[in-house]
Parts: sequence; C-alpha cells; structure tokens
Amino acid sequence: MAIGVFRTLAAIVLAWYVFRYLNKWAARQDQRQGQQRDGGGRGPASSSSAKGRKPSDTDLGEYVDYEEFDED
Repeated sequence: MAIGVFRTLAAIVLAWYVFRYLNKWAARQDQRQGQQRDGGGRGPASSSSAKGRKPSDTDLGEYVDYEEFDED
C-alpha cells in the first residue's frame, strides 16, 4: 500500500516538473515569435514605431446597455 502511494506522489511531482518545464519553453518560443513579428525588438526604432500604431478594436466585444426594472 505504501509503495502505491509513493508511486502516485512521485508521478504527480514528475508531472508537475514536466509541466513547468514545458510551460517555460512555450513562453520562450512565444516571446521569440513575438519579436520576429515586431521586427526583432532591437533598438529604439521598433519602440517608436510601436508608439505610432493605433490599438486594434477587433478583439473587443460589443457594448450592451441595459436597464433594470421592477416587475411589481
């Protein structure tokens, strides 16, 4: 019985460390791809061009106006 509990705990700990490693690796890959899309992210030229861009409204949802009323 104790061996089964130990194996389960070891599997959970191993899975946790694998998940953390993969998460860090994916974040690095995402950061690299983001720098490539932005033109490398080197020097003041890339930061000044980013300031001139307008924010995109494509990821915003719709605004819904509502009123509360009593049904009395």
